[in-house]
Amino acid sequence: MKIFIIYILSILSSTSVLKAQFNISGEVKGKDNLPLSGANVFLGGTNYGSATDNEGKFNISNVNAGQYKLVGSYLGYTTSEIMVEIIDSDITQDIALNQSVLQIEALQVTGTIIKDRKTPFPHSSITSEDIELRTASRDITSVMAESPGVYYTESKGGAGDSRVYIRGFDQENSATLINGVPVNDMENGRMYWSNWDGMTDIASAIQIQKGLGATNLVAGQLGGTINIVSGAASAKAGFRYKQEFGSDGFLKTTFNANTGLLDNGIAISGLVARKTWNGFVDGTWSDAYSYYFSAHKKFNNGKHTIDANVLGAPQQHGQRDEDQIYTKEDWKGFSNSDYSESDDFRRTSPHRYGSGWGELTKDEYEYLKDNYIGHRGSTDWAHDVLFGGIMHTKKVGDKYIINTRTNYYHKPVYSLNWKWNIDGNSTLSTTFYGSKGRGGGTGPLNTRDTMLLDDGTDGYAKYYDPAVLDDNTGTIDWTQVILNNQQWLIDSEFDTNYSTSLHRSKRVIRASVNHHDWTGVLSTYGRKINNNINFTSGIDFRSYAGEHYREVVNLLGGDYYVHHYAKAGEEGTERMRGVGGIVDYHNTGFHDWYGAWAQVEYSSALWSAIFSSTKSVSRYQRKEQYNETAGDEFSKALIFPGNALKIGINYNVSDNLNVFLATGQMSKAPKFSNSYLAYSNTPNTGAKNENISSIDFGASYRSNIYDITVTYYQNKWKDKATFIYDAPDIYNISGLSANHSGVEIEADVRPIDLVSFDASLSFGNWTWGENIDATVSSDYDRTNTTEVQIYTDGLKVGFQPQTQMKFGLNTFPIKGLTINTSFQINSNFFAGYAPSERVVDADDPQPVQDAITEGKDVVELPSFNLMDIHLSYKMQLMGYDVTLGANVLNALDEEYITYAEDQGFEDDGTSSAPKLFYGSGRQLRISVKLDI
Repeated sequence: MKIFIIYILSILSSTSVLKAQFNISGEVKGKDNLPLSGANVFLGGTNYGSATDNEGKFNISNVNAGQYKLVGSYLGYTTSEIMVEIIDSDITQDIALNQSVLQIEALQVTGTIIKDRKTPFPHSSITSEDIELRTASRDITSVMAESPGVYYTESKGGAGDSRVYIRGFDQENSATLINGVPVNDMENGRMYWSNWDGMTDIASAIQIQKGLGATNLVAGQLGGTINIVSGAASAKAGFRYKQEFGSDGFLKTTFNANTGLLDNGIAISGLVARKTWNGFVDGTWSDAYSYYFSAHKKFNNGKHTIDANVLGAPQQHGQRDEDQIYTKEDWKGFSNSDYSESDDFRRTSPHRYGSGWGELTKDEYEYLKDNYIGHRGSTDWAHDVLFGGIMHTKKVGDKYIINTRTNYYHKPVYSLNWKWNIDGNSTLSTTFYGSKGRGGGTGPLNTRDTMLLDDGTDGYAKYYDPAVLDDNTGTIDWTQVILNNQQWLIDSEFDTNYSTSLHRSKRVIRASVNHHDWTGVLSTYGRKINNNINFTSGIDFRSYAGEHYREVVNLLGGDYYVHHYAKAGEEGTERMRGVGGIVDYHNTGFHDWYGAWAQVEYSSALWSAIFSSTKSVSRYQRKEQYNETAGDEFSKALIFPGNALKIGINYNVSDNLNVFLATGQMSKAPKFSNSYLAYSNTPNTGAKNENISSIDFGASYRSNIYDITVTYYQNKWKDKATFIYDAPDIYNISGLSANHSGVEIEADVRPIDLVSFDASLSFGNWTWGENIDATVSSDYDRTNTTEVQIYTDGLKVGFQPQTQMKFGLNTFPIKGLTINTSFQINSNFFAGYAPSERVVDADDPQPVQDAITEGKDVVELPSFNLMDIHLSYKMQLMGYDVTLGANVLNALDEEYITYAEDQGFEDDGTSSAPKLFYGSGRQLRISVKLDI
């Protein structure tokens, strides 16, 4: 790192400033010939540049006579290059930029793209070029980590299992919008990036808005808002083919076709892709498709614009999950991975409580490969047609395996967007959207009874782990599991309480199914009051139903299964389940959302200000289809109002410097999952609105050589509610508080035409607030509860490094070639705390009780540094545009912790070793793209 900094300083110190004589000025205009504020304008091959002001005007001063390439760029537009010549006087040259895609116009208000030097909210923007260069067909979250205050973790290590944190807040507490439509789960705010695998191929821009942000929706944006814009249809006709290869059998093929904007005003685009990968970690294979279709049409000379879109990514992938989390010492003991034929312990996927994998013979694979038949709507057409059902048994490379943890899901999103230009000053933008998600995740499940155990004796078992049956390779011996399921007791092949001819399975594979049906409408009215004042208002109505249940997906050699949680009213043989039978739970959550907002924006050459107010109402209701008797299925409906108030001011001190202040407060409904007590229709009387206050103050400076933005933020979070399952205990927690503050710095340095540098720095101070009370129940007896105190005061917030420094070196050695090398330095990194480890138990040793009550902090994790290398080379081949790409991820093969959970204390009061996941080692990706 020291060498890298010295290298930067040596280049900067050797850069001389040319003697200046003349000025180049002009105006940058975009769609509908309107000025673009905050566009970048510079002279290629020099240090000279400028940003356009509020009226789209720029001025580059002190330029020598000669010929120059005048370059203009703006987010969402194609870059323009114009040759200009200065002879003996100032010159004027306007720049017209074309949109790289036809924007989905109806969504430009609800999604609110922040404009530099105008909209007073901190943000980071990522262009489509950055996405293509740096993502390497990983989750789209990976490129977000280039922004200050943003952290990307692979989490479980499977494709699509990544998580993104903003300013210390997890993704459940940050809002994600796709083309202005909120896509966080409406029951708990979760994001599953495996559902959005195709976004890396279609995103035209990503803007990460920090704090409460510019969006007018009360969408839970504590950390920030991730606004992904896909665009509508390409304005240029063409066909694209892209082929990607990579480590561990990675293979992805993408086809894209565009009609371009036809004479009748219609444009249609389509994309389909297929991705397969064996995975870096054992058993984390991936098989995914993605598709995107868009149609665009203008009517009545542009007075009306219609965009129709459908987006989906049916996928299945193997996982390791929280059951496979271990201490550092344990991980070091895992090696010689037979799955990947590597001794790298980071690749191993060992097992605990059955969360693991094992090999099958071909005959066993054919015997157990019951991926399709019997499931009651657990899958949709995509899984049945593309994958043949749930692939819990799968051939990976030359091996036949079962990974008990498999995720499968398909969540198509449909939208119809209409923009009406009512007159020269008024617009109405309306979006109708819907989603129908189908899928879930598999895992191990055992029965509870007296039966033949693995040691050859009869006995009673509560948790019966298939991983106990291993074959001395550290993997599950499925042959023994199958045989064990075909003998109930030592002296009885069958459990005669249920059948004298069918085998009762002791262990099975189940699926936790999560379906949802989601519809909504967003409508925004905009009115230009005068040249300085704009008024917008709108509505946001959504209706959601999420059905959740568990079903048997594989009996592993047996004929039926009997579960210990009987459905209400069931007795005897009524409890027998075959493939597709529902076990454990079955319920549906309903969430109706009603929102409205109004915003006034003032803008002049020097000042801009925004005031917005939002109101919302959440209506919750729960339907219990497993534990309740007929007539008692529906719970009491719960009503939670919400609101948000935001004020922002920006002042352009000069053509280079602007300062901004943004502040606001939000009161949002508690999550659905915390509004009812565990697995029941009983309302949680302690659930109440969570309250957030936020303030951001910053300054941005732009010059010929560098751009820099510095932001100070402070967020306070009160009355946070959460529901945590920490086996065997269930915690229903209300009243948590947290304080998040810090400084963020984002910079771009352009010393010479062939080299540029970028940096994003974040220094956070995130702590949990005062101690709180919680209700605890047991998974063995969910009806009885106890009250406990959880000691959280002053604990460091975990899961994201609180100090992050990222540096990028960009070189352009020859025409068409871009080489980006990025460095990440992560420190001040803490494990996430477990509530069960912060509760005083009278039976604990006194040093442990003292450590808890005195607030001894969670474990700090080792710092780590990462380096990635990204390369893109654009060229012409036989008259076609060809782009070659290469990515070396974790180029130094750094061994680092990406996720960790605190484990409390040893008997002497010292901290126990945390359980953790390691990040992936070095990986290589190569791509070839052909544009016709």
